[in-house]
Amino acid sequence: MQELSQQAIVLEVGSGSSPWCRSDVLLDRFYIDETGQRGGGEIFVDRRPMVVAAGERLPFKDKAFDFVYCCHVIEHASDIASMLDEMSRVARAGFIECPNPL
Repeated sequence: MQELSQQAIVLEVGSGSSPWCRSDVLLDRFYIDETGQRGGGEIFVDRRPMVVAAGERLPFKDKAFDFVYCCHVIEHASDIASMLDEMSRVARAGFIECPNPL
């Protein structure tokens, strides 16, 4: 596995209440979570740009990012195939982690 360079631009899909420290742009479906999916955690906002959008329809140009990071979010997608296609479209590489369904 190749190391992620310091110059790489990273998009985090589903940043929620505890985004990855390496993310440059944060994205979440809800600015205020009334669904309870975040376990009551508030959305995290800091100096990084925060985009509110669905993972199935990412508002970025093709290959706008070097890397996309998505941790424990894909299982909440209404259309997983579309979300995977969108992440592949906007980034050159990435990491997706999904919890075990059990």
